[in-house]
Amino acid sequence: MNDKPVSIRYVVAGMIGLAVLAYILALVFGALPERAHIDFAAIVLVVVAAVGIALLFSPKWDAALFEALTRVRAFQFASLKVELEAIRARQDEQTSRLNLLQLLAPLVLAEAEQKHLLNLQYRKTAGYQGNHEVRTELRRLRYLTLITNSKPIAAAVDGSTFDLAELIQLTPLGAKWAQQLEEIAKPRPETG
Repeated sequence: MNDKPVSIRYVVAGMIGLAVLAYILALVFGALPERAHIDFAAIVLVVVAAVGIALLFSPKWDAALFEALTRVRAFQFASLKVELEAIRARQDEQTSRLNLLQLLAPLVLAEAEQKHLLNLQYRKTAGYQGNHEVRTELRRLRYLTLITNSKPIAAAVDGSTFDLAELIQLTPLGAKWAQQLEEIAKPRPETG
């Protein structure tokens, strides 16, 4: 029973090796178009295939693969260098900021202000009625740098009907807040 997984690994490793060898030979003997000559991508393919074959021939290939992946902290491909630890740290920081934002949004923004952000997010901006409260709410959102205005907010005069999107737009921060407000509004599955 134990020989079957081992033989499958050998077959897969052999197939990878043959496929890469066939590709390289086709390149060398001109069987492929001229633009498909040996370049950096072909070299990377050979290296990746060799590593794959070596891992598949290893008696404890799954443990070796896991160990290799956990040891990788950074890798460089041509001029692209990716530092995995830095990416993880940034993701953790963004997660904590979004969690904080989720806690603060209902405390900082009035319900009407939240509605303005969501209306901009959903593009439900037609038919707004101008009045003192709307102008005050929009100025507060602008002060919090959640929106910018393309026209003066004072243009939303009492009794006028206007399209909110023609007056203001979400800033990148405002878009993030709107997304968070949208997440907060989604019903949570009940547990228990």
